[in-house]
Amino acid sequence: MFNHYMFNTQIFNPGYVGSSQSYSFNLIQRNQWVGFDGAPVLQAISFSTPVQSKRLAYGITAISDKIGPVVNSSFAADLAYHLLLNDNNRVLSLGLKMSLNSFNLDGEGLNLNQPGDPLFYTESVGFKPNIGTGIYYYTEKFYAGVSTPFFFENKELRQNRHFYLTSGFLITFPEHASFEPPKKTNLSIPS
Repeated sequence: MFNHYMFNTQIFNPGYVGSSQSYSFNLIQRNQWVGFDGAPVLQAISFSTPVQSKRLAYGITAISDKIGPVVNSSFAADLAYHLLLNDNNRVLSLGLKMSLNSFNLDGEGLNLNQPGDPLFYTESVGFKPNIGTGIYYYTEKFYAGVSTPFFFENKELRQNRHFYLTSGFLITFPEHASFEPPKKTNLSIPS
């Protein structure tokens, strides 16, 4: 789904919302194959609040993913409940994502060998709703999560259900340096 996941876990795991304990604003732009027509361009923006008095945190996300004539867009609202385990350093967060997603294929700009090829006609699918869920466990030096940002598969949007497993830990060194090796695994189960 996304290479910059370590910087914006909220995009695929709503349980992550509020885990930074501060207001968070992320803006990511990724251009690949610069100089080539139709090169992939991904833009993502997200905002989340810290955990509020009722142990709730909120967030919003917008994504535009353009590859050649295909544009996928998504707008989402996230809600996470943070449950304290044993002490204040261990937290289990349960998240819910409510999203609107669209798909647009503009076949007009393609140079086809067979004009009128039915596989490459202009297609636009208006915004369709979906939900996602996520669980995120974190301490000061460790985190792990499992999520599915799109629970319902949608053939019109070419959207499959994916499960994401994430984990990581913080290694601290003398002189105030630290290192955080992340890990993300994506599992897609064919329908």
